[in-house]
Amino acid sequence: MDLIRKYSKTFKKIKKSHFRRISYVFFWFMTGAILASFFLVGFSYLLFQKTYQNVVYPGIIIDGVNFSQKSGNFVKKYYAKKNEDIKDTQLVFSFEDKIASVSAEEIDLGYDSDLLAVQALSIGRAADTFSNISLIIQAYFSGINLNASYTYTESKLTEKLSPLMNKVNAKPQNAVFEFKDNRVTAFKPSVNGRKVDLEKINQI
Repeated sequence: MDLIRKYSKTFKKIKKSHFRRISYVFFWFMTGAILASFFLVGFSYLLFQKTYQNVVYPGIIIDGVNFSQKSGNFVKKYYAKKNEDIKDTQLVFSFEDKIASVSAEEIDLGYDSDLLAVQALSIGRAADTFSNISLIIQAYFSGINLNASYTYTESKLTEKLSPLMNKVNAKPQNAVFEFKDNRVTAFKPSVNGRKVDLEKINQI
């Protein structure tokens, strides 16, 4: 019995010692794996930035058009060409029988090529590294689609619509009653005023 008890104590000591050694090895293995992964991701990120320097990252799409590995200047020229194609497009504004038409060129309406180029190049290039890595991975594997941005000159639109607005805008008028000898000799009903909502037009 004493021999069995002694053997059991020795076995427990060996088991504890073995467990500590395994825990120690596992700890340093995991630490090394985490550090290696960190350095690998960091190196890959720097290499990716260097490879796609000054061009749009893979997977960046604007309104359905893929601009992967294109320069900002390419994006600008692409939308400048589209603006040239739509410059003769007519916009028609009407109220009752009153109509005004304006061409896209007359009010500088078109794609905001400068803004779109900046937006395409800025994806994955912010100050937050972790956010950049997340966006780069998302763009690479599933794509990031940006909505097209448009621009126009508000003052030119207002100028072109002025003749129509002058015809549409009307001040309210109060009702008029004229009495003579206790009888109504003249009556004019009230008229509601109206005004073109330029703010709503500019939101279209």
